[in-house]
Amino acid sequence: MKRYPFLILWGMCLLGLACAPLAPPAFNPEVTAQVNPSLTLQMVHANPDAYKGQVVLVGGRIEGAQITPPDGVVELEVDQRPLD
Repeated sequence: MKRYPFLILWGMCLLGLACAPLAPPAFNPEVTAQVNPSLTLQMVHANPDAYKGQVVLVGGRIEGAQITPPDGVVELEVDQRPLD
């Protein structure tokens, strides 16, 4: 008889987890569909003008950022890391 409250509580927890919303994707799927998977950071770094306007997906940790006046372009210093 003492097990019933525990089983009911356990069942409610499982039901709550089953009904929990899924996490949204980390990146907009419309944007990730535009990513060119053959591009690497080294390729873009070697010739940035050749890849202007293309979507590139890289992994890393932002080490620093600098805004260049007057146009407000943001330059990021990134420690490259592999994507999961």
